[in-house]
Amino acid sequence: MGKRVNDSSKRAILGCQLTRIFSEYGRVVLLKLIAGFIIPGSLLSALAPTGLTGGWVQIAVGRFVAGIGMGCVCVGCPMYIGEMSPNSIRGKLQTISWVMQSSGSWFAVTLGLMVQNPPGSSDYNFAWFTQNWWRFVVFLPVVISLIALIMLSDVAETPYILLKRGSREAAIAACEDIHVEEDVEKEFEAVVHSVEISRNKKKPLELMRKNREYVHTLLVGACLGFLQNLSGARSLLTSSSRIIVQAGFSARSANFLTFALLGVNVLATVAATFIMDSWGRRKVLIISFTGQALTAIIGAVPFYVSPDADNAVTTLVSLFAFLATYAFGVGPIPCMYLGEIFPLDFKGFGMSMGASANWTGISITTFIVLSSSNTVIFSMFAIVSVIAAIFTAVFVRETKGKSVMGSPYFTEAKEMGGG
Repeated sequence: MGKRVNDSSKRAILGCQLTRIFSEYGRVVLLKLIAGFIIPGSLLSALAPTGLTGGWVQIAVGRFVAGIGMGCVCVGCPMYIGEMSPNSIRGKLQTISWVMQSSGSWFAVTLGLMVQNPPGSSDYNFAWFTQNWWRFVVFLPVVISLIALIMLSDVAETPYILLKRGSREAAIAACEDIHVEEDVEKEFEAVVHSVEISRNKKKPLELMRKNREYVHTLLVGACLGFLQNLSGARSLLTSSSRIIVQAGFSARSANFLTFALLGVNVLATVAATFIMDSWGRRKVLIISFTGQALTAIIGAVPFYVSPDADNAVTTLVSLFAFLATYAFGVGPIPCMYLGEIFPLDFKGFGMSMGASANWTGISITTFIVLSSSNTVIFSMFAIVSVIAAIFTAVFVRETKGKSVMGSPYFTEAKEMGGG
């Protein structure tokens, strides 16, 4: 499973880069583009012939196309939600989106567990259901994407895109629908200012060359995205069965423990929705990264103290605690944060680069998890989590309650009241 995630991350990086082009045509356009990749990609995979070399090629092509859509999700969803949310509850709405993503992963694992005896095992059942169940699982994203397309047909564009298209009245009305009355004028002024800047048609590299604040903000966002996955939680999720088996549990037990692990991930993310806007992104990130470090140390120490002892229970407790602290903050915040720190004239480029760094972290850690012992895995993730907590404390600035049209990293945005 880990290798498949590692391959998907490369395709997702391409999807992240495509978003910086299409996001300027409309945020809803970008969301529809996601379905435009996932539907044909999933169809190709689900309809691939079995037992033929051409079938594997068709599946590979389908996964490539759908993987691009995965990359677009990482940028398109937080970008749209951020621009369409009131400042006071933006964190909660973004975290709810992450709850849905985590629930989707949990549901997918549940579907996979319905086929307990895979092809090649001694007790494999050659019934039609068992042989073709994977096709239903692969086809399911087509159904979900079609439902999403129907719903998107009646979804409004963001004020920024509306004003950029010349629909001033529609942009004002959108601001009035989104924000409380006392914030409407300030938010609309910020949108007008952002549109004026975007019409200068300056390319991202030119903006970075003329204003070092763009460079600083991009480095903070990219490093945070990179550290999120370099600290290991996503790779632990995708390779948890291997780690649990390595700790001494049976393969069947590992499957159900993985199911429980994903459930804890969802529940901890739900808990985060209640504190995201009151505690703030920076505080929650520091707590979450620190929790990851402590729980990873709990998993690593027994292997150094008693390398020949049975450390199965300690490994399991550490794994569950690590994922719970991850879901509490490190999981939902980085993508959300990328949508809050970049000015609108730079947002497509900045978010795509930050999300690409995020997927690069998955590629690296997935390789390490697949080729290393539990001792190395927990030790590395403890060290990276400590570094990430220090990085957050020193470089990350708070965005809770501040306008998504501004940025705490830009002097001009602060003067406008954007943060």
